[in-house]
Amino acid sequence: MESTRLTRPAPAWDVSDAMRKALRSTEGLTVQSIAASLGVSRNTVGNWLNGRVSPDQRTLIAWAQLTGVPVRWLTSFQPHVDPLRPRFTSDEIAQYSAEATAAGETLSVYLRRFATPLLSIEELAELNSDALMEMWFENNRVYHAQKEDSAEHEPATPQTVMQPEMSRRIELVLNDRQLYPALELLRREDDRTQFDSEVALG
Repeated sequence: MESTRLTRPAPAWDVSDAMRKALRSTEGLTVQSIAASLGVSRNTVGNWLNGRVSPDQRTLIAWAQLTGVPVRWLTSFQPHVDPLRPRFTSDEIAQYSAEATAAGETLSVYLRRFATPLLSIEELAELNSDALMEMWFENNRVYHAQKEDSAEHEPATPQTVMQPEMSRRIELVLNDRQLYPALELLRREDDRTQFDSEVALG
């Protein structure tokens, strides 16, 4: 007897989903602690997370600061742009490949514009840890996307060398603060795998 497989589409994502995703990514941060930090009740936070009430812009900015996700991601949520995802999606790569071709560049060269400009360790030390972590992750994404470029790569130049050097400098500053982006990357990849499994199970 042939089995029937029931499927259902994944629900649409919205700001409440982004807020929950950001909250899950932060160790030690609870609904209670967020409520206390924002000066609201637990019920208010619960209403935001459940999508019953839409938070205002000021709340979203505060939420981004508390959870460490980029505020531009949280305030203009797009399902295909995930701050916890360590690599560009295939859709993003296809888009950037088309843009690179239009600009007369290889994908690898085109992606350099996404990398962080080279800063000194002294300049990096003046930035907060959340900003540094975001910079490190963005550099990591660019690096992997460039590795996947099938075109013949150009000879090494100071511009191609500066990206891994920048990541190394960021790591030095973060390690001094007892923060380890490489370990955080592994944790986020585990979170992403778990999240994908939960979505698949519905």
